[in-house]
Amino acid sequence: MVFSVIGDTHPPSHYVGFAKYHPTAAGDRILFGRRYARNGSLKRSAGILADRPECFVHSPALGCTMTGIPRHDVVAHYSGRAALRHLDRDRFATFAVGRDLLRIADLLVADGAIDHLGVTGSFLIGCPHDASDIDLTCYGPAGVDTAQRLFADRRVIRPYVGADFAKLCRKRGLDLPGATRDTLTRRERRRLQGRTARAGAHVNCEPLRADDDPGPDPTVATTMGDVTVVALITDHEPALATPAWYRVAVERVVSSNVDHGQVAAPQIRFLRSYHGEYRGAFRAGERICASGQLLALQPGDDLVVELTDWTGTRSYGARLVE
Repeated sequence: MVFSVIGDTHPPSHYVGFAKYHPTAAGDRILFGRRYARNGSLKRSAGILADRPECFVHSPALGCTMTGIPRHDVVAHYSGRAALRHLDRDRFATFAVGRDLLRIADLLVADGAIDHLGVTGSFLIGCPHDASDIDLTCYGPAGVDTAQRLFADRRVIRPYVGADFAKLCRKRGLDLPGATRDTLTRRERRRLQGRTARAGAHVNCEPLRADDDPGPDPTVATTMGDVTVVALITDHEPALATPAWYRVAVERVVSSNVDHGQVAAPQIRFLRSYHGEYRGAFRAGERICASGQLLALQPGDDLVVELTDWTGTRSYGARLVE
C-alpha cells in the first residue's frame, strides 16, 4: 500500500497517516504492476485496513487511535521536493495536465525556487492521468512567497471565476453544512488554488512549516469527549501552515457530551486541524462554529478542539458564522 503521511507528530513505532492507494481489481491506477484505487479519506482508510491490526496505533500526542504504518514496514519514502525536481518529462509531456506541471517546474527553476515547493498526490508516486489534479506543497515563509508569485502568474495558473468558482464553492459547501455563500466565498478566496492555464486542471498548494521550524512544543493530549462551540479567533498566524493552530476565545458551548462542558469554556484556547482545508481558513476577529474532539493538553491546563477526524467515526468541522 501507499500511505499519505499526516503532520509531523508520530509515535516511535509508526508514521501516522492513511492508505492513499490500495491494491484492488476495481482500481483505475497501475502501480507496481497491478491495479490500485485511490482513497482520499481517513474514514475509508480504517475500513481498508480493517484486517491489518498492526496499522492502528495510539498517539499520546494526538490523544486518540488512528491509522498509520509501522516504521519497520516502510520500504520507500517519496519526497515531494525530489519528485518536483525530477519529473518524468517524457511521460508527463504526453498529456495536457502533465505538460502544465512541467511548465510550472520550469518556471520555478528559472526563478531559482524549485526547492521551495514539492508535488504530492498521483504525480508524486507516478500514476497520474488526464483528469488528475496538481497538488503542491510549499515550505516556510520563503515557500509561501514563491507559491504566491506562482499563483499570480497567469501564464500558468488562472483564478477560479464566475460559474467555475460558484461550482467550486458548492462542492466545498457539501463538507460544510450550514455555511453561507458569503462565508464560503471568503474562505475559498484565501486558498492557494486555481486552474492550470492550458489543461484547466485544478491546482492547489498547501503551506507547511520550514524544515528548521519545530512548531508547537510537544504535548500529551487526553480525549475528553466531543464538543461544539462558537468561538472568536484571536490569533491566526500559527494556522498559516499545516497543521493549523488557531488561538480562540470560546463564547459559548453549543453542545457537549462532556459533563458540565460549559464550565470548560474558558480553558478552550486552541482550535487544531491536520487537514489542509483549515490552513489559513480563518482570520483574527472572525467568529466560527466548530465541532470536534475536546482534548486536554499536558503540561498546562489548556483545552483544544481537534477538527481532525482521526478515527473516522465522527464528522468534525468548522465554519465561519456571521
